[in-house]
Amino acid sequence: MKSVLQPKTVMLFILSAVLILPVSAQIGFYEGYIVTNLNDTLTGKVGRNESRHIIKNCILKQDGKSVKYYPADFKRFGYFDGPTYVSNVLKDTIVQVLVEGKLNLYKVQTTLYVSKENEKVTKLENYMQKAESKGQLYYVESVKWKGILTYMTSDCSPDKKVIDKLKLREVEITDFVVNYNKCSDSQYILHKSR
Repeated sequence: MKSVLQPKTVMLFILSAVLILPVSAQIGFYEGYIVTNLNDTLTGKVGRNESRHIIKNCILKQDGKSVKYYPADFKRFGYFDGPTYVSNVLKDTIVQVLVEGKLNLYKVQTTLYVSKENEKVTKLENYMQKAESKGQLYYVESVKWKGILTYMTSDCSPDKKVIDKLKLREVEITDFVVNYNKCSDSQYILHKSR
């Protein structure tokens, strides 16, 4: 005997699955830590609550209790043998730390940010901009981010050829930031990204 679901029932099931999954996008709980605003380090099972790859908060499970921490409630959290996140870099935002040193590198979703020592955080962005030559309009890739990196690393005389070849990709920018920190004899930490 064949069982046929009504099309409305199937659509309702699919729609409820699509709407419920993003709401409960908890990654999982792994051994980790949270550093509170009072500089207390709490350890336990740490999970992060995401919505479209934007981390909204983290949850610490200790002794059978779960406590939810929002960006204003902590300085950083991370996983032992995994990524580290901070909440004091961009306002009301949790960002992943890729490199900490004289030159820092952060990530939110796929967007990279840099800051040098205690200066402001600068977004590295790649976009197309309009250009005109001899009456013709065309689009060119903006390389303003290369100028930002050149300026921020000028005390270590970066090789112009290296910057010219650089692509705005996490692996390449991470290597560039690490090399700068080495060149400037700065202590640095390269955090795991996964």
